[in-house]
Amino acid sequence: MAGNGEKPIKLIRFSKLTERVGLKRGAIYERLNPASPRYDETFPKQIKIGANSVAWIEEEVEAWIDCKIEKSRGFKVV
Repeated sequence: MAGNGEKPIKLIRFSKLTERVGLKRGAIYERLNPASPRYDETFPKQIKIGANSVAWIEEEVEAWIDCKIEKSRGFKVV
């Protein structure tokens, strides 16, 4: 996926995700759960990296944050 001069894909674990998005564990899982009233279909999806381990693609998390800023402030983040 990251060939031809593209930057490598970086995965972040849960502790880094909570730090970046400013949400606690329960709030994040509510945004990932389609049955929750707080479900957010735009929230980055986790990927399984081990039997009991998940991670998120950092670029997707950053794009989600940028989108939230854009919607809130009305300007595009560069």
